[in-house]
Amino acid sequence: MLEALIPSCPIPYFGVSMLPIVGYPSFVEEFLPRLDGILTRPQLKHFARYLTGLVVCGNKTVTGINRSFMGRNDPSALNHWLTDSGWSEEELERARKALILESLKDRRMKKGVLVVDDTISHKTGRHMEGVGIHYDHAEGRCVLGHQLVTSDLVIGSLSLPLDFELYARDRGQEGFKTKQELFRSLVKRASEDGIPFTCVVTDAWYFNKKNMECVEGLGRDWVAGCKGNRLILMPGGWMPISAYIQNVPKNPFKEVTIRTGNCERRFWAYAKNVTMKDGWRVRIVASYENRIEGEPKFIATNRLDWDAKTILETYLKRWRVDSSYRDAKQELGWRTTS
Repeated sequence: MLEALIPSCPIPYFGVSMLPIVGYPSFVEEFLPRLDGILTRPQLKHFARYLTGLVVCGNKTVTGINRSFMGRNDPSALNHWLTDSGWSEEELERARKALILESLKDRRMKKGVLVVDDTISHKTGRHMEGVGIHYDHAEGRCVLGHQLVTSDLVIGSLSLPLDFELYARDRGQEGFKTKQELFRSLVKRASEDGIPFTCVVTDAWYFNKKNMECVEGLGRDWVAGCKGNRLILMPGGWMPISAYIQNVPKNPFKEVTIRTGNCERRFWAYAKNVTMKDGWRVRIVASYENRIEGEPKFIATNRLDWDAKTILETYLKRWRVDSSYRDAKQELGWRTTS
């Protein structure tokens, strides 16, 4: 599949022999003509080598990628291209997104879901640019790393990484943005770029009225995770959603079967339109997976007419971005610690 690898003199790498790279994969070759006028010929060579190295090489540092190529240059040349060369990231991004839009048009794919989420890549070097201390919810502790707020387009069977913003916790830093501001920035950018999404999906961290009004102002719908302590208006006054659900009998919960990938998941779900603070009308789904016991999961949406199955199916698309995170960390060198 990768034409870059052909039999030749092996290069030792941590005790493993790797064949030297003498060409580029076809997907890299096909993209290079789009960069004429954006990158000079020497810059195109560095771009092609770096992109190929991220995919092919085991050691994805600048030195590791450089030494994997036949006829390699001094590694300082590739490092200079990455850090000090005068090419435009914005023009390169426009070329990448133009390719995405053309591919979607060719496949006649017009209605996708924009997933906004965040992830942390753990690091060990405290002096790395952009690194900071962040709370990792998956591990339940603070860790050192890079935290990114990301946007992905989930459309058909595809999950396409679109954009990211590095979140830095230093509020005194010039240009600082909160994660909520980064959320709105990514949604607006996707809309301005003409990305074909009809709905934004996110988790409970980004579920607030300002963010959702931003989405609705762009003419899109939204589905978001919701914490059980959010207050809703009931005849007796304001109460947490979780307290309300405790008083709902089991009969209104309906069985919902949803196919995700190659498997089916069974939920018991109950949907209700409710009023939140400031007269905010939303539709809430409480769901249990497999059996009605323990604490339910809550999902909210502005689509007051959607049934529980549609809301659950839409929200579950959020987990498709995990494959993008996994590829970036495990296969493309984002987990490199130094």
